[in-house]
Parts: sequence; C-alpha cells; structure tokens
Amino acid sequence: MSFDYSVVGIGVYYAVFVSGEIIEFLWLLDP
Repeated sequence: MSFDYSVVGIGVYYAVFVSGEIIEFLWLLDP
C-alpha cells in the first residue's frame, strides 16, 4: 500500500489555513 505524502501535506496545509480563517472570523465577531 503506497502512501502519498504530498496529499497529506496539502491536507494539513488546508486544515491549518481553514483553522486560521475560522479563528480570525471568531476574533472579528468578538465585541
């Protein structure tokens, strides 16, 4: 079973990017 680390890297990068956007959005909502 071969494992493609580039796909994992893209997945991790995307997850971190989405998490950062959500945190920034919640930060802006905080009064």
